[in-house]
Amino acid sequence: MKLYFQCVIIAALLITAWVTTATAALQCNGCHGTSNPVDFRPLDSIFRNPSTGGFSGNHRTHLDSPASSTACSICHPGSGSFTSSHRDGKLKISSRINNSPNTTYYPAYDNNTSAWSQTATPAMGACANVNCHFETISPVWASAPELTTCSTCHGAPPSGTVSAYSGGAAGSHAKHDQYYPGASNCKKCHPDNATFAHATSAVNRDLKISFAAAPNNGSGSYTGPLNDYLPSQNNIFGNCTATYCHSPGNKATSYNAPKQTATWGGTLGCGGCHEAAPVTGSHRTHLDPAYSYGVPVTCHKCHAATVTPGMTISTTMNHLNKLVNVAFDSTTTAVFGKYSGRLSPMQKNPGSGYANCENVYCHSSGQGAGGSWPPTYSTPKWGLSATGKCGTCHGDGYHGAANKMLSGSHDKHMSYGFAGSVTGCGICHYGAGFASTSCNQCHYGSDTNLTDLHINHKVDVSFLTKYGGVYGGTPEPGDGYGSCFSVYCHSDGTSLATGTVPLNTSTVWGSGVLSCGSCHGNPPAYGNGSPKANSHARHDFGCNICHSSTTSDGIAISSILKHVNQAYELSPGVGVTFTYVFAITGGTCSNISCHNNGTAVWGTVLTCEDCHSVSPGGD
Repeated sequence: MKLYFQCVIIAALLITAWVTTATAALQCNGCHGTSNPVDFRPLDSIFRNPSTGGFSGNHRTHLDSPASSTACSICHPGSGSFTSSHRDGKLKISSRINNSPNTTYYPAYDNNTSAWSQTATPAMGACANVNCHFETISPVWASAPELTTCSTCHGAPPSGTVSAYSGGAAGSHAKHDQYYPGASNCKKCHPDNATFAHATSAVNRDLKISFAAAPNNGSGSYTGPLNDYLPSQNNIFGNCTATYCHSPGNKATSYNAPKQTATWGGTLGCGGCHEAAPVTGSHRTHLDPAYSYGVPVTCHKCHAATVTPGMTISTTMNHLNKLVNVAFDSTTTAVFGKYSGRLSPMQKNPGSGYANCENVYCHSSGQGAGGSWPPTYSTPKWGLSATGKCGTCHGDGYHGAANKMLSGSHDKHMSYGFAGSVTGCGICHYGAGFASTSCNQCHYGSDTNLTDLHINHKVDVSFLTKYGGVYGGTPEPGDGYGSCFSVYCHSDGTSLATGTVPLNTSTVWGSGVLSCGSCHGNPPAYGNGSPKANSHARHDFGCNICHSSTTSDGIAISSILKHVNQAYELSPGVGVTFTYVFAITGGTCSNISCHNNGTAVWGTVLTCEDCHSVSPGGD
């Protein structure tokens, strides 16, 4: 009997020891999940299932496999050392889930951060201020996992719209999303973050930045803090360097630095990367107001497939694509414009050699012969200034005798100096903002610069005020030539005395050479005193007798500086002497050899006695 009781006691002790060992070895999954030795994660179920251990939630998506009680403690404090005594019907969640910098709270549970009673029909809640969810309000617990995407936590692209947060962490994401939209393109600047560890490691790791993907293909670096990217943190932004995205775009590899450092969260204009007025090739003469037109040619004239007239990007796929996109804007009438022999739009590799432009209105004669269409196009080479100078398009005009402007009546008009002006263009193509006849009429400050009325697809005719007049033709190139009206150059010259140019109509531009009588008569035939004094009819013995500095033979103009210069140029011809003094009412000649060295007032009628004595019986 004694032996029997001893055996019973030993057995009881062994059983007790076995039970104690089993209790200590019991894992979370023993009650909350499966006994699968490979995957200890709790099972998720739409209800509490005693047979499987499943219950409502998203535990399996929140735990890496295999799970452990230590992993559970990220959300349930102390679970790493739970005993069976924790079965008290209470639910406990950490006040700082996953070591979140901010205190975690649970809006559905009255912000309760202490244990609360479990219920047969638990109300599913959400978490807030959890770093795993970028400190936003998380989806409701037990929501379908596939409904949680990048945008659920921080936006795609990150938007920086967390409450009590100014939005700084959004940085430049929205701008970059215009070029590389969608979460799939986050890898342009970050490693592929498609794993759940991307979220659970938040704040426990540095921000990961990588430029391995195109278009940078491994070139580039980021300088700045990498551990303050949550909305509640400082969000101090850094700089990107040596990336193609922020380079001048003039090389395919080994990128030059941008003109302005690219700071995340900052703003860059066109000049931030490749200068507001690039100096490579012929950019300077096309863009810089100091070297080009009063209103410079904007980028869209030659890059219409990339940029708008308002200097915004029109098509992002044509920007940052490691190509130079040449596309002439149709308003330049370059519908058939070519670069390097190919119709635009065309693409070339950055850094490759320069080529010629063809069929581009900016480098044309303006209109064809006789005012027809199309014009004659020149073929300037980009980067070679000599191929785009004045004479290469429509003739040098006054500037070069070797390549005169011969269209219409230009040759005759450009031969005139117009009171000492070094260029005659400004007399008829005056424009606005100028006060005198000088290079400024067309050249806006120096001989290399033109006004904003140049290459504007208009034939702008606007006479200098001192010459007056209007042009009767249209400004549209190809509409043919017209005539000038009431312009001093084709008047009888009386306006010097009266101050008013009389009504007159010139012949059609380009119709040929005019005779003296076409403008003021030969001799001038207006009535004496209407509108000014006139004694020309009595002096009809050749213009060269009194105007020898203007015409030496009475037929042709010998000095263009003495013609249509708004002055009465009187100078005695061969064998004649006199002295002239101008007066509005009529000038006076004295010591006139024709008048026996007497004196005469222009417009008055003389008697014989005014020139020589007449006495009875005398000569």
